[in-house]
Amino acid sequence: MLTRKLQYSLIALCFFIITTGCSREFYYRSPYPNIQNSYHAMPMISDSSRNTHYLTMSANFAGANDQLTDYVFVGQAKWHYSMKIANNVQGFIGAQFSAGTYEVRPIRESEGELPYYVDIPKINNASGIKYTGAAGLNGGFAFVVPMGSRHEWRIFGVEGSVSREFGDYMQFREMMPDSIVTFVDKGEWPATLGGFTEWVFRPSNPKVRLGFQLGWGTGINRLVSHTEEYRYLRPRYFYQTFHFTRDNVTTYFSGRFGNYFAGFQFGLSFRLK
Repeated sequence: MLTRKLQYSLIALCFFIITTGCSREFYYRSPYPNIQNSYHAMPMISDSSRNTHYLTMSANFAGANDQLTDYVFVGQAKWHYSMKIANNVQGFIGAQFSAGTYEVRPIRESEGELPYYVDIPKINNASGIKYTGAAGLNGGFAFVVPMGSRHEWRIFGVEGSVSREFGDYMQFREMMPDSIVTFVDKGEWPATLGGFTEWVFRPSNPKVRLGFQLGWGTGINRLVSHTEEYRYLRPRYFYQTFHFTRDNVTTYFSGRFGNYFAGFQFGLSFRLK
């Protein structure tokens, strides 16, 4: 059996090989397919009130681009309405507004082997902190299976979103030549389609709910590389969310991962009476 010291040495060696031994690529894409489907709180089907409004505030912290070298911070405000569609079907529809910053970090040749097409001076001259924002709509539904008096499994859900993106980072991508980066997303309407499954538990305290959600999906817009033999990329995402509700307030924490994107989201949802 490997000793603990040797295990740590092998992990460090693998990390060194991955981060320094491979040729770097450069992906400038919208962050919103990864974050605009934030968690939508919904009552349990056993609750007396099944149709209700929610207001949500959340913050997103993430790394983006190859090796997650760029920094992303986005705050989001959202309203959504949760409704009972059928005996075992719940749905929601809402609107969200996001605003924050995307820091395009300068390229350093010491960070790894660079592709031949990368124009370092041009990218570095345009680097820096960029304002970013988006406004759009979300919607979805879930099939629900009661599991006793205290458990509920939203066995399969479908969710979608579309936003209109704006800001400095959008303009940065629009002006970036296709010939000097691996992928650049010039679309102004990030849209997603995905699914989720969720478990909700009500302990002995009737005012408390606990839950866990897994979600996955894809961006609708397909990206095309004009420098890597016309490669294609349809960005995908995955997230896992833990949530806790007491009275009318839901707190949630979500880890969110996608193509050249990784981060976490923290939010508070307020159920309106």
